[in-house]
Amino acid sequence: MHPEFKIDCRNSRGNLHVRLCGAFNGMCAWELLKILRQHDGTGRVFVNTNGIGPVAGEGVELFRMYMKRRRIPRDWLYFKGKKGFKIAPDGSRVLICKKASQPVQIQDRYKPTKPTMKLVKNINRRTEIH
Repeated sequence: MHPEFKIDCRNSRGNLHVRLCGAFNGMCAWELLKILRQHDGTGRVFVNTNGIGPVAGEGVELFRMYMKRRRIPRDWLYFKGKKGFKIAPDGSRVLICKKASQPVQIQDRYKPTKPTMKLVKNINRRTEIH
């Protein structure tokens, strides 16, 4: 594995969460395949690709070739992040999360909010009949 590549794994509520960091090449693809093979198949696997740098073609080919041999249930493997489109094999899903423009702080939740709609023009005319 490349010295600057790192894989972090954790289990949460029966699902496996894998976070990839660094350049993705053939050796890194092989390490990811070993982790997926060790997974017992219960729950889902979420692979976070937000920390991936450059993606090498041979790594993607190796990963997709071995994953094609293994029948993947459609709701089993999820890739998170835009680089997931480059890596994800057929039958898996890619999740893209929108970034929040401003993080909500706990103190801000209880402050009174301003109205979301503005009154553009107040039209209140009296009609006078002479």
